[in-house]
Order: sequence, then structure tokens, then C-alpha cells
Amino acid sequence: MSVTSIDSYENDYPAPRELIGDWEKTIILVIGQANIGKSQLSQLFLLNDSIYYISTDKASKTLEHNIKILANYIINNESYLDAGVLAHFINDNCCARFVDYFFMRFVKNNLNLNILIDGYLFSLEPLRSIFIKKCTSSGYRVWEIKRIL
Repeated sequence: MSVTSIDSYENDYPAPRELIGDWEKTIILVIGQANIGKSQLSQLFLLNDSIYYISTDKASKTLEHNIKILANYIINNESYLDAGVLAHFINDNCCARFVDYFFMRFVKNNLNLNILIDGYLFSLEPLRSIFIKKCTSSGYRVWEIKRIL
């Protein structure tokens, strides 16, 4: 997909400019600490109907991933399952397997060309690095927005 942007100014007015490279998809990561406004920031992007939204908080709580250690943790803690604590559990116990699942389920097999991913999960290393490497090796452009107060 050839991408253009309208944030280049020529002769004092906005004009399209070609960005370097061709990408299959654009992945926008909005990451940061809990309760810092990531979801509110993401809502600004969602004013554009061509952007598909994924919450890592919700995606990480699903049981369709078939990762036994994670499924057991979710089931045993379902009465109060904090997304931040779950993110650390995933990062420490099943990082690569979860990224494989998440990437295939929500990115690779997603027909949308622009995907916004919001949440704390990809603030953690090595989750973040593994995910970005999967995206870039598949020819996807990744934009990272880190929400900081």
C-alpha cells in the first residue's frame, strides 16, 4: 500500500507527501501505564472509519488462544482480573506464544489495512519487541505512540 500524508507544507499550505516505502498494513500502537489516557487518545483516531481498533486489555482476557498456562490463570482469577497484572503474567510466562496468537488473530488475519492497538500489554519488554519484529518482518509499518503524563 503506497501511503501519503497531508502534513507536509509547501508554499505555506498543506500538501500530500509520499512517505518512504510500501507497506501491507499500518499498525498504530498506543502504549503506556495504566489509567493514563490511552483509550481516550485512541478515540481521536477512531473518528476515521478506516481504522480498526483492538484493546489489548480485552484481547488478552480471551480463552481462544489455547495457551494452557494463561487459560488457567484467567480462569482462576476471573473474579478480579486486572489487565496490568495479566500483562505481566503473559510477559513472564508465555510471551512468545501469546504474541504469535495475538499477531495471527488480530493483525495478520485482519482484512483492515490500518489497525490501532491500545493498551498496557505492549509497554512491556520483550512483548513489545517481539510484536514489532513480527509486524516489520511481515511488511507492516508500525507507529508507536507512548502516552506519558
